[in-house]
Amino acid sequence: MINLVKNEWMKLIHRRFTWIAVALVVLAAFGTSYISNAVTEPVAPEEALSALEQQAESNEMPPENRERAEELSFYHENTGTYPLLESTHAFTYVLEGAGSLAFITMFTVIAGAAVTASEHTTGTIKLLAASPVARWKILLSKLSAIAAYGLLLTIVFALSQLGAGILFHGFSIPSPEVIQWVDGMIRAVSLPVYLGITYGLAYVEMMIFTVIAFTLGTLFKSQAPAVAFSLVLLFMGPQLVFLASAYDWAFYVLFAHTSLLTLFQGQPMIDGTSWWQSAGILFLYVSILLGTTFAVFHKRDITD
Repeated sequence: MINLVKNEWMKLIHRRFTWIAVALVVLAAFGTSYISNAVTEPVAPEEALSALEQQAESNEMPPENRERAEELSFYHENTGTYPLLESTHAFTYVLEGAGSLAFITMFTVIAGAAVTASEHTTGTIKLLAASPVARWKILLSKLSAIAAYGLLLTIVFALSQLGAGILFHGFSIPSPEVIQWVDGMIRAVSLPVYLGITYGLAYVEMMIFTVIAFTLGTLFKSQAPAVAFSLVLLFMGPQLVFLASAYDWAFYVLFAHTSLLTLFQGQPMIDGTSWWQSAGILFLYVSILLGTTFAVFHKRDITD
């Protein structure tokens, strides 16, 4: 099995598209950071904390926002920390970057749709099917290689964002924790853990859409329709759920649960959604998609 994954990985890294995508990811990370640095004024950690204290003292603030500001400023004063998400420092761009992985998802969707469909186009799928290796292993190795590729792009993007932050703002960490107000209470998470959680959740979302593209590319043996349909779902799926959120059935739609990052921030697409509910629904959909893909590929008479 390991040799199969290595073989698929070698196919992947010998494609020009793979390295073009890596270059575009690095360029996008530094480009967006440069533009952000050029058009926005840097906010010192002390200024961010002062702004929070002013909100706590303002009588014009809504009661819930004032309570949030009061609790957060009290916590910062007693722990000697600063608001990381509201200030400018070396980790500013990498902290914001997890919410921008839809850009990378486009590349993994293209790769996921092509990994099997391209073998039909070139005819090499017949050689794979004729080998003594079980078909499910062939398919699993392809999916594993794409998952590794998505992980590579995610790491490259995060490191590029961090590099841009250090380049523009120097290496400074004003606080070891990311402090947020979530679900009516303070949540303090260490910076490395916060980055691991946010990028991990964004990676899961990326892989869900990649699995959709992988399924479509395998079932229909064509890359272009699989990519087009998957990208439409990527950008339009959450919008459709938002429009239908007033209806009970919207809760059971896949795209109501793909944005795990918003759930982590205490802002699920459907109010009242829990982690267990989202995990269960995502597991069900992914199981159906992959189960169908493996079953069809196993029984298919490959003649093209």
